[in-house]
Amino acid sequence: MRTQPLVALTAIVWLAVSCSAQAPATAPRPDDPSRQLVLVEQPKPVPAPWRAGFDSITAADAGVWIRFLSADALDGRETATTGHEAAAEFVAALLAAWGVAPAGDPVRAEPAGAFAAGPAAPRPAGPPVRSYFQRVPIREIRSATSRITVGRSAGAAEQARTFQADLDYQFPRVRRTEVLRAPVVFVGYGIRETAAGWDDYRGVAVKGKVVLVLNGAPRPDDPASPFHQPELKDKYTGARPRRTASPKVAAARELGALAVLQVESDAAGRDVAARVLDGRVVDDSKPVIDTGDRELELPEPAAPLPMDALPTLTVSREMAAYIVGLADAKLDGLKADIDGKLQPASRELAGVTLELRSEVSGALTSSRNVLGFVEGSDPKLKDEVVVIGAHLDHLGHYGPYIFNGADDNASGAAGLLEIAQAYATGAARPKRSVLFAFWTGEEQGLLGSRYYADHPFMPMDRTAACVNLDMLGRSWTKERLERVSRMWGIGLPEDVMAKIKVEEFMALSLSETAAMDAAIRAANSHVGMALYLRPSRGAAAGGSDHAPFAQRNIPWTFFFSAMTEDYHTPGDSVDKVELARVERLARLAFLTSVELAEGSER
Repeated sequence: MRTQPLVALTAIVWLAVSCSAQAPATAPRPDDPSRQLVLVEQPKPVPAPWRAGFDSITAADAGVWIRFLSADALDGRETATTGHEAAAEFVAALLAAWGVAPAGDPVRAEPAGAFAAGPAAPRPAGPPVRSYFQRVPIREIRSATSRITVGRSAGAAEQARTFQADLDYQFPRVRRTEVLRAPVVFVGYGIRETAAGWDDYRGVAVKGKVVLVLNGAPRPDDPASPFHQPELKDKYTGARPRRTASPKVAAARELGALAVLQVESDAAGRDVAARVLDGRVVDDSKPVIDTGDRELELPEPAAPLPMDALPTLTVSREMAAYIVGLADAKLDGLKADIDGKLQPASRELAGVTLELRSEVSGALTSSRNVLGFVEGSDPKLKDEVVVIGAHLDHLGHYGPYIFNGADDNASGAAGLLEIAQAYATGAARPKRSVLFAFWTGEEQGLLGSRYYADHPFMPMDRTAACVNLDMLGRSWTKERLERVSRMWGIGLPEDVMAKIKVEEFMALSLSETAAMDAAIRAANSHVGMALYLRPSRGAAAGGSDHAPFAQRNIPWTFFFSAMTEDYHTPGDSVDKVELARVERLARLAFLTSVELAEGSER
């Protein structure tokens, strides 16, 4: 069923239809973190102009879209595959049926509503005829190899050794042909937590060098260690979602390092040669897709995002021991010294140099963003736009397993479809224009949103805000809520915690701007979710499609419901999606976009 032609799938589209930046102003940081918890005892009625649109967003309709997008026939919607193209055609057909205007690439006048192929015809006078599709050029990496040589010169004598990828080290994203050569510095655990009295970088210079970093944190299970604190223990020893920026990598980047070598765990834990993927061992019960089998990138990528601006490799303990041994040190001894004294013991590795050579070859292909818009009503403000986006792609298939991605991110795409329909058929027009963007290539490094940021429908300096929907369909557990409450240092009283229903709770990330904070609070006064607002200064943390907007100082918010054990596994299936939650979060995102599109401030 994975190779059904687009014609058949397009028929299902119509069956489904019938069934159914300017620098931001800074918001004040509250002294009391619990102020960031937003609880609404009694939601207010939705204002009349937006009531019909609000009511049109339903769990039942969202369920129709999720079931189609996560069906086996779409084969996991991997970027630049037939399954993803079918999903894009499906979304475009719905937008056309609802009367949402196309905002993709200019095309010839005919055929209407389809991406033009073949020679360009003369264009009629007036505004260009547009498609719903923005074609995103993509380079598919066909082969990628790397090797590392580490050596030390001591007078006339020279000692060197070459290491092999996937045996001695793991380099998950070899993107280009290049040579990196630099000295190596051992920086202990690579942690900078000055408030906790710990700085592994004190006394060593790492600018223009490669840093060797131990995995984890010193004695996290010992109450005497500063890393026994729940928030620091989770930060440095807990599992991190794929592409989420590591605090260790962030520290190295901030100080000018060129690359990070992170030592694998102790022998009983992670092993490079075992090919641990996404932090979990692959087995038959919970396979995890090997993203190294197929790598995609933009041919001319935009400026690197924070999470991929610094090469980061996991190296075997044998390789790390060899590196420090060149400087007459022992890896286990250095680690034992740090753990025993609970003090940093970073040091220069005199004369030790690492050379990384990578070679890449590939071929050009393409994928498509799906873009539609509703024009604003204000004669001046309609030239500004609020972008609401959700990625349409997922991981495809791996061996016999299909990664259907019902929550990641059929739920977000379904929520965006509901919002587009609300604007097109049930709501009044806001003052600013609203763009609906179904991104491609998020799972491969935000390819679609990064390309759009360089080729926008409206200029980026006229983009008022970005609302990103990614994984709306799963709730927290009470245990995780209590844990995260401690980790964030909220210290919520028991009577407040008792008021929170986990099915209504979401930690909502946003840019630290007064307008965004106010928009979310105003929208939630009509929805009544239990929100914890997490403002972020500067560029967005994490790897989702708001990041290219944050990078350009455009106010943003990230609707991300919850992380579960089904993340990036075949277990992310439609039967586990909480449709009532998708409905409420889509309604909240809709009203948030209304507030942003109507407001006088950006």
